[in-house]
Amino acid sequence: EAEAAHVRMSAPGKTITGLGIKPDDKYTLPLCHACHVGNPTAQHNVGEIPFWGALLLLVTLLLILMP
Repeated sequence: EAEAAHVRMSAPGKTITGLGIKPDDKYTLPLCHACHVGNPTAQHNVGEIPFWGALLLLVTLLLILMP
Protein backbone atom coordinates (compact mmCIF):
# COMPACT_ATOMS: atom_id res chain seq x y z
CA GLU A 1 0.00 0.00 0.00
CA ALA A 2 1.35 3.42 -0.94
CA GLU A 3 1.89 6.31 1.45
CA ALA A 4 1.94 10.00 0.49
CA ALA A 5 5.46 11.36 0.75
CA HIS A 6 5.35 15.16 0.90
CA VAL A 7 8.22 16.75 -1.01
CA ARG A 8 9.67 19.69 0.90
CA MET A 9 12.48 20.59 -1.49
CA SER A 10 12.19 23.84 -3.39
CA ALA A 11 10.77 24.05 -6.89
CA PRO A 12 9.75 27.00 -9.10
CA GLY A 13 6.43 28.36 -7.85
CA LYS A 14 6.42 26.17 -4.74
CA THR A 15 5.89 27.81 -1.36
CA ILE A 16 8.88 27.23 0.92
CA THR A 17 8.03 24.87 3.77
CA GLY A 18 9.96 23.85 6.82
CA LEU A 19 9.64 21.56 9.78
CA GLY A 20 6.10 21.55 11.04
CA ILE A 21 4.72 23.07 7.83
CA LYS A 22 3.35 20.39 5.52
CA PRO A 23 3.64 21.16 1.80
CA ASP A 24 0.52 21.28 -0.32
CA ASP A 25 -0.78 17.83 -1.21
CA LYS A 26 0.00 18.46 -4.88
CA TYR A 27 3.67 18.03 -3.91
CA THR A 28 3.41 14.36 -2.95
CA LEU A 29 4.77 11.16 -4.43
CA PRO A 30 3.69 7.63 -3.59
CA LEU A 31 6.19 5.56 -1.61
CA CYS A 32 5.89 2.18 0.03
CA HIS A 33 6.06 2.21 3.84
CA ALA A 34 9.66 0.93 3.86
CA CYS A 35 10.86 3.74 1.58
CA HIS A 36 8.80 6.41 3.35
CA VAL A 37 9.55 5.73 7.03
CA GLY A 38 10.08 2.03 7.63
CA ASN A 39 13.80 1.40 7.24
CA PRO A 40 17.14 3.12 7.97
CA THR A 41 17.45 4.45 4.40
CA ALA A 42 13.86 5.77 4.25
CA GLN A 43 13.02 9.33 3.22
CA HIS A 44 12.18 10.44 6.78
CA ASN A 45 15.29 8.79 8.24
CA VAL A 46 18.03 10.04 5.90
CA GLY A 47 16.48 13.32 4.76
CA GLU A 48 14.99 14.37 1.48
CA ILE A 49 18.07 15.35 -0.51
CA PRO A 50 20.06 12.16 0.23
CA PHE A 51 16.99 9.97 -0.31
CA TRP A 52 15.91 11.42 -3.66
CA GLY A 53 19.54 11.75 -4.78
CA ALA A 54 20.20 8.06 -4.12
CA LEU A 55 16.98 7.11 -5.88
CA LEU A 56 17.91 9.22 -8.92
CA LEU A 57 21.36 7.63 -9.00
CA LEU A 58 19.84 4.15 -8.81
CA VAL A 59 17.39 4.84 -11.65
CA THR A 60 20.18 6.38 -13.76
CA LEU A 61 22.43 3.36 -13.23
CA LEU A 62 19.61 0.97 -14.10
CA LEU A 63 18.92 2.84 -17.32
CA ILE A 64 22.61 2.80 -18.27
CA LEU A 65 23.10 -0.89 -17.47
CA MET A 66 19.93 -2.18 -19.12
CA PRO A 67 20.61 -3.94 -22.42
